[in-house]
Amino acid sequence: MRTKFIYLLFAALISACSGGPASNDTKPTDPLKASKIYDNQVIREYAEKVAHSNNLDISNDYLKKGEEAQKANNSKAAYFYKRAITYLPSVKAYSMLGKYLLYKKQYEESIEALSTSIGAFKPREVETYGDYLVAQVLSSRAISSYLFADAINGGAFSAKDIASYLEKKWPIVYKKKLRVIGPFINNLESGTIEEDYAEFEDSEENIPVLFKKFWDEVPPLQEPFAIGKNDLENFDYYNNDEEGYYFEKFYPECRVEDPPYLRTNFIARMTPMNDFNRENPNPAYKAIIYKVDSSAQGSRKNIRMIYYRLCTYTPTGAIIDHKVIAAQLGERFETCTLQNGVFTVNTSKRKWSKPFTGRDFDNDLLATEFVSTAKYVIDETGKIVEAL
Repeated sequence: MRTKFIYLLFAALISACSGGPASNDTKPTDPLKASKIYDNQVIREYAEKVAHSNNLDISNDYLKKGEEAQKANNSKAAYFYKRAITYLPSVKAYSMLGKYLLYKKQYEESIEALSTSIGAFKPREVETYGDYLVAQVLSSRAISSYLFADAINGGAFSAKDIASYLEKKWPIVYKKKLRVIGPFINNLESGTIEEDYAEFEDSEENIPVLFKKFWDEVPPLQEPFAIGKNDLENFDYYNNDEEGYYFEKFYPECRVEDPPYLRTNFIARMTPMNDFNRENPNPAYKAIIYKVDSSAQGSRKNIRMIYYRLCTYTPTGAIIDHKVIAAQLGERFETCTLQNGVFTVNTSKRKWSKPFTGRDFDNDLLATEFVSTAKYVIDETGKIVEAL
């Protein structure tokens, strides 16, 4: 008995001298709030705080679950990747989340995840920057170069390395969007893209040139023309306005002090018709119809926030007038047809099981009730007025 006691005492002394069992520092630290995973300052501070805990093991377990869910095409993959970040924010975790969201065409949050990784941790892997560029190109955001500067100037990789990565890993996107990606890579390599844009933006004499580019991007009107329920529930996220950063001068939504971010599809362009029913080469005005999506990520089709705007311009690009001609905006539901120059807008009111917020995915549409019909035309000065 005495021998056993001495043995236990000796073991205890050895344990005490060697640091004993795991200290409190190695215990899991409470996870970060999910609402904070895109806050650069918060995640940097949290990452330092958990550096000596075993949160790494927990985070890696969630990353593994995310990979398995992604392979099984399980939508919970995003949840697991985000859960991994809440235990240990890292370049790896954000990159995995960003790439998954990119594959799922959730471009806005993919941009947020990848830009957070770059802004918070300054990674040196070309993959993160390449995926970030792809997400920007496939969304309607302008391509921003400032997050690339530190890595390129620090010698982590070159602009050509980004192009090589895209050509290898995203060949379809690279080929289809080369007219956008190519100049960006060239300007990134020379370091002039921000200055070039600022110079162009500040020069009023260039506005007609920019408007011509805008005009040429929009397809001519094809008749018969109608905007119905299916059009209002769907949005082309792949072929949206990749030049929106430059074209914002021509969106009435952006002519405010704090302009919103827009996702837009170009729908149709038109001018007053001449005697041969063709586009007039010297019109008094030009008109463009474009489509805007402001939906929350993952919205069901019938709760998406989508509308069509008709906007008229002088031939050199100054806005004359504008009007929403079709919309799916909560309770508001409007369809439109165009015939012989007359826009017929049918307005209905939708009733929901809960007050509509645009983010309550459990809200059910109960009924759609017709309210009224209105007709509009574009007069000879480009004003949009009620038809007589």
